[in-house]
Amino acid sequence: MNKQIIFLIFALSTLISNAAKKDMPKVLCPLKPDPPVVVDGSISEWFTLPGGTEVSDKDIKHGKKKWKGEDDLSGNFKLCWDKNYLYFMAEVIDDKFRYENVGKSLFNNDYIMLDIDPHWKPGVKGKFTNKQFLIALGAGNMENSGDPLFDVLPEFYIYHPAKLKKKANIDVASQKTEDGYVIEARIPWTFLGVKAVQGMTIGLDLHLSDSDESNSQETMSYLYPHPSGRILLKHRDKLVPIKLGDTSGK
Repeated sequence: MNKQIIFLIFALSTLISNAAKKDMPKVLCPLKPDPPVVVDGSISEWFTLPGGTEVSDKDIKHGKKKWKGEDDLSGNFKLCWDKNYLYFMAEVIDDKFRYENVGKSLFNNDYIMLDIDPHWKPGVKGKFTNKQFLIALGAGNMENSGDPLFDVLPEFYIYHPAKLKKKANIDVASQKTEDGYVIEARIPWTFLGVKAVQGMTIGLDLHLSDSDESNSQETMSYLYPHPSGRILLKHRDKLVPIKLGDTSGK
């Protein structure tokens, strides 16, 4: 390979990297003082917490041709933390909620995926190891008939690393809304393998996923500003850095 081609490849990769940094969303993760968040599917406790990140058309990077607008899939989410847990809440707008699969097939529903690197550092490279996580959160069917054969409870599934899926102690709750649903979760820092301290940075991507008709993933959002056609999953340098802040999120 001649020097000109090497230079062009380097220049192009630099441009792509700089464009991603420019478009990187700023996500707050404030400290939640006592009492801790109660994971019950209600957003009332989140109103007083700073931050909040919108998920809109610019974030739909998989299946954009099938995306019918913000009523089809959009929303917003918040994060917070304390010494024991990383907390998550999303208000999802979805005009046709569908939940027919559980466990390993959870990804064929409407669901949320969290890509988490609790050991993220500036300049980190490489694919996910057994210290990074893909955690799927499912709202269940949000029916409360009392019939265990009909009601599908909120759930989680660990897609990576697979060997840890039976050892997680993640709480998930959900509630229906007029235009979609709310989902909450708390993930123990002990499961993520780190001790949470203010100022620590984690890497995160968050995906809202929609499946209206087929038994498959139709559209999906990404926080990380992947260039068109260049989506790379389970890469540590393709996550959004998020700092654990004080009570103001800073």
